[in-house]
Amino acid sequence: MPTHGRGKFRRLLLGSVTSKVLHDTECPVWTTAHSETVVSRGFQNIRNIVCAIGTYSDAARLIHTACDMANRYGASLRLVHAVPCPEYDNGVLDDAPFQRFLLETASERIAALQQEAQTHFDTCIKTGEVAAVVSDLASSCDAQLVVIGRGRMQEFLGRLRTNANAIIRESPCPVLSV
Repeated sequence: MPTHGRGKFRRLLLGSVTSKVLHDTECPVWTTAHSETVVSRGFQNIRNIVCAIGTYSDAARLIHTACDMANRYGASLRLVHAVPCPEYDNGVLDDAPFQRFLLETASERIAALQQEAQTHFDTCIKTGEVAAVVSDLASSCDAQLVVIGRGRMQEFLGRLRTNANAIIRESPCPVLSV
């Protein structure tokens, strides 16, 4: 499903077809940001996949799904998790210990999720805006696909709780939302 990449203000007022489809469907949706055409053969040359995971309980299923896809295409798979941290004015507060705590907590939770999924993939855990962290890793890994989950999106007010739209907008490659 190609997306237009309209501005944030217009999207807030009008929404988008892609957002509606992601919110209302339960089947996987392949999106290509800012594309006017559907890429019909792009999925055949997948060598590197990045899977953006949260620390919610359904993440083990997402890891397993991404693993199956990587195995199917003979691709490598890396996991990425972004830890949003509050930003402080320079010099007002030393937040390094707090960021370290958040990163350690996320690392422990993701290790438990990988154990549940019975996987041991390389994982990148960084602080920052979710979409930017995912996009940066996808670019540095030369990923041909980003896999994301939509578990929170299906809940009441899900559009306000998800980073899916931002990840799709900023991704350097197609995104498969499962």
